[in-house]
Amino acid sequence: MLATSDGRHFGDKTHLTDKSYTTEMTSSSSGSGMSTSTTKTICLPPALAGSADGVNLAWTGGDGHVNVALARRYGEPAPVRLAETSRVAPALADTGPEIVLAWAGTDRHLNLLSIRGERMGRGLRLEEKSNAAPAVCMLGNVLTLAWAGTDRHLNVLTARDDGTFGRAVRLDETSNTAPAVCAIRNEIVLAWTGSDRHLNVLISRDRSLGKAVRLAEKSSTSPAACEQGGQVFLAWTGTDSRLNVARLGLP
Repeated sequence: MLATSDGRHFGDKTHLTDKSYTTEMTSSSSGSGMSTSTTKTICLPPALAGSADGVNLAWTGGDGHVNVALARRYGEPAPVRLAETSRVAPALADTGPEIVLAWAGTDRHLNLLSIRGERMGRGLRLEEKSNAAPAVCMLGNVLTLAWAGTDRHLNVLTARDDGTFGRAVRLDETSNTAPAVCAIRNEIVLAWTGSDRHLNVLISRDRSLGKAVRLAEKSSTSPAACEQGGQVFLAWTGTDSRLNVARLGLP
């Protein structure tokens, strides 16, 4: 992990011993009819969420189990290995009293779990599915979940005032990777890498989705977004493998 106080200079790197990855097996046949299989290791990104107690971390271990390291007001974070499994990265959001963990299970169904202190709530398995990691954030006391469906179309699901979910909004835009979401003022900012590799940004106000803006910048992986000091920052890995951080000019 790297820390920054001004959004430009990074330092204070922390090296963790835990690993986050999944494996993928591919098979091929030769002209003689012999078949061979190859196992490929795919690194998975972690998820972060700040809270009053510090920084909370979540990841998918090499054994497929979802893990969380919960921040403690006093002492080091407490790693917890959950029974639930996934082949993609999880997502985290701070609600104030709770931390919300989201992930796509090995059956591709999306799941939500609330964590209060060190007490795990009851998990919620949704009917919606994804082949990639979901994204989750809080705006006030309203939870927003975003993901790329199995048809690659982006979807946004927002909680009602009573905490239950309505129907997901399926966008025309598509992506092969996970989206990113963050909250600023009374708006939700959704960012993703399009199927053409261009980065895209969409702003939702009062639960009404605006028009997507296609940026000139490109990436082959998922972007990341966060709010800091009343501004939204977008980070991504360019097609030249270089890391990029930009401040978005929101209307």
